[in-house]
Order: sequence, then structure tokens, then C-alpha cells
Amino acid sequence: MKIASFDIDAQKGFTPLCPAELPVPEGHLIGAALNHLASFASLRLGSKDAHSPQAAWVVDSPVQMLQPLNLPNADITWVSHCVPGTAGFELLDELPKPLDYDFFVWKGIEPDLHPYGACLVLNIDRLTEPFIA
Repeated sequence: MKIASFDIDAQKGFTPLCPAELPVPEGHLIGAALNHLASFASLRLGSKDAHSPQAAWVVDSPVQMLQPLNLPNADITWVSHCVPGTAGFELLDELPKPLDYDFFVWKGIEPDLHPYGACLVLNIDRLTEPFIA
């Protein structure tokens, strides 16, 4: 049996380092703990949000967030976050680079899709995220 550790969306866009995105208090402090947990595993997996700034669910302000959408693959509105090429897209500094993981996935690339997790089944008949076993 192999044990895997999974760094899910450990990006600066979810930390106070990028306050205009989706900051979680003290989110920038989890890198050391993730590295410690990975020391017990034989495989290290990772994921990143990779969103278009023109995504169908993007709104300009946090006060406009969490409003329902009538879209098949995006349920509510969010401010722009984790856009490739921005600081918010980057992994925390303490973590390996994506190519140093055993397996890595970028999700949310399609502008009309907003997946919430790297293990989430989006549509059981047609589409699943890559980490479903």
C-alpha cells in the first residue's frame, strides 16, 4: 500500500498575501505543515486553481460574491482569483514546484466551469476531476 499526501490549492490567492482574492486568515502559514505531512507519504500530489479572469462566475467585488448563477457548471459568483501569471496563482513559497510533485493537476481552466475540489465529481456521466480512483 502506498500513502499519498495531497496539497490541494495551497496557493497565495487563498492567503492574506493576496488580499483582493480569497484570503483565508493565516493561510500563508500552512507550507511547513504540508511539508511535514508529506514526509510520511511515498507520493506527493498537488493541485492548483487556474481561472480565467473572464470566467462566467467572476464579479468585481466581494459584496457581489456568493450570488446564485443559472449556469450548468458554475453555481455561484466569486471574485477573480488564482489567475495564471499572477501572484495569487503561485504555490506557497515553502512548497515544491508543480513539476516536483509526483502528480499535479490544474483545475478550473475552462471559463464556464468552477470546480471546488480536485476530487469532486462534476458530472458522473461525462466528466470527473483527475484524482477519482
